Amino acid sequence: MRTNQEIRQEASAMLRDNWTTAVLVALVFGVIASFTSCSFPLVLFVYAPMMLGFIKMMLGYVRGTERMEVEGIFSAFNSTYYWKSMGLYLLQGIYTILWTLLFIIPGIVKYCSYFFAPYILADNPTMTAEEAICRSMCLMEGHKMQLFMMLLGYVLLAMLSSLLLFIPMLWIIPYYQVTLAKFYEEVKATSM
Repeated sequence: MRTNQEIRQEASAMLRDNWTTAVLVALVFGVIASFTSCSFPLVLFVYAPMMLGFIKMMLGYVRGTERMEVEGIFSAFNSTYYWKSMGLYLLQGIYTILWTLLFIIPGIVKYCSYFFAPYILADNPTMTAEEAICRSMCLMEGHKMQLFMMLLGYVLLAMLSSLLLFIPMLWIIPYYQVTLAKFYEEVKATSM
């Protein structure tokens, strides 16, 4: 399996000629996400399917089967993915909160275990949310620390971007999403 640095370099190379579109997608996503974050029903009914659409689009982009377009973030607002995205978002949240109540470390470990459930659901629209979470737990066996280190790097980037009014997030979000999609493809390929 490739290192995080190799995966990040490949993601950066993929975005080299597509930064304008990537920033536009991040801008639209960020604006809508910030408006929906103020209310749990909006998070559930708007943010959850929008995030799944974003993941679905990024997987297609990384695989070379889909272009990065603003419309892609709305692709989960259909009958196939809409309700499942909400169910998945709720289950992941509930499970992570319950594990976090035991102590913070188990919550972080389980967050990493469940992390690829939306990616798995994007690949398998007939799967239930519970099945996607179970498959994510199996897929992440032996890869949680590598994912944690990758996520930690992005948390630090996000914190640094706060010094510049979060404007760098327009570049960090697409880079982060492409890197995670590449990481998912790498983990999936090594687990088969």
